[in-house]
Amino acid sequence: MSESAIAQAGKPEVQGGTPVVEALLGFVTLALACFAATWCPDGLGRDLAWFVFVGAWAVLAAFVPTIFPAKGSRTAFALGGIFFLCLFCFALLLLGWMESSGGQQSFLISASLVVVATVLTRILVSRFLTRKGVAGLEEQGWTSLSSYKRVQGQRVRRLTMITLIITAVTGAMTLINAGYGARWFAELPFTGKVEITDPQNGRYSNPPLKAGDTFSREDFQRLQADLKNKVLVGGEAVTAAIDGGPESTYRPGDLIPREVATKVKNALRDGRRDGDNQDLTTTDAVLPETRKIDQLGLMLLPGGQLKVVALSLLGFYLVWRLVNVPAFADFLIATDSEMSKVSWPPFKKLWRDTLVVVAGMFLMGGMIMAIDWVWRGVLTSISVLQFPATPDDKNRSEDLKPWPAARETAAAAATAEQKK
Repeated sequence: MSESAIAQAGKPEVQGGTPVVEALLGFVTLALACFAATWCPDGLGRDLAWFVFVGAWAVLAAFVPTIFPAKGSRTAFALGGIFFLCLFCFALLLLGWMESSGGQQSFLISASLVVVATVLTRILVSRFLTRKGVAGLEEQGWTSLSSYKRVQGQRVRRLTMITLIITAVTGAMTLINAGYGARWFAELPFTGKVEITDPQNGRYSNPPLKAGDTFSREDFQRLQADLKNKVLVGGEAVTAAIDGGPESTYRPGDLIPREVATKVKNALRDGRRDGDNQDLTTTDAVLPETRKIDQLGLMLLPGGQLKVVALSLLGFYLVWRLVNVPAFADFLIATDSEMSKVSWPPFKKLWRDTLVVVAGMFLMGGMIMAIDWVWRGVLTSISVLQFPATPDDKNRSEDLKPWPAARETAAAAATAEQKK
């Protein structure tokens, strides 16, 4: 038996198909970890719990090969878990948007997004989430803690890691400074309650709500529908009788149904006398500002500075794995070997050569400036270039202005036109 055959015999066989069981197990356990963190006491404890539960999921991934001995099972567990979690969060976002907006337009947009997501999911699954795909990723070491040729190319590897880590940390800090410091939640639609934070009571004579009122999701939707079916009286107070009833006064700040406002306007128009400009002025009811409470969901990332820590840790791992991927690691090792062949000059020679370069730059700049001054004087003296007297005007070439003969001709034509 040849050496290659012996080596192949020691490796697990890569079968076809998609590792659905490992991927779904990774998704379920990761989703449960994010969901469990949301049940911890709010504040710092909840953010720290996220690290504990997600860290437990990562530790669980290390033991997956003992449960599923197929090659690439660990990668399928991690990659499938993250991929399906992102897909699940996108579905929740889509459902939440449909819940808040509604209507035919939102349905068409949602249907289009579902089609796009389905196509992208099919492409990603067929490309990466297959037995051969996850086996290839595992051979590159993306889910392994082992190093590739650890003692070779250390200088270039370290410089590359330092540069990428600085980029990852500064990127996470920029994300926080841009206003994304709150916890990232994937909210479950059709759950939780609604609390009134700003009822906009200053616009109403009899405020319908007050701050701190709590409603169930269904009750608040009915409240919104009721407010959208009413209008707010503005302008001046008017008195009118509708449907043969007694006269009623409608004052600014009153909240009345739309059909009542229409009847009042018709009654005022029908009973209007000469010179009477009385009319009912209305605007749409102002909806209150709210926030969701007791909302079920998944905490995807903690908030505040701990989000920087979480993103930085993720960046550290990805950077460390990147410099240990065989293809990229061999490139860095080759770069380091080439750098070792470079003959670095001593400090005295480096200082002397730097002075020569800087002096040459100043001499070249001075020569260009002197030539510019000479040609500027020559071209100005023969009227090829003209420069305005005021410094605010821009320098213009003579071809953008009429020549002296053309100016005299234009002046003569203007004088003749005036005489006519």
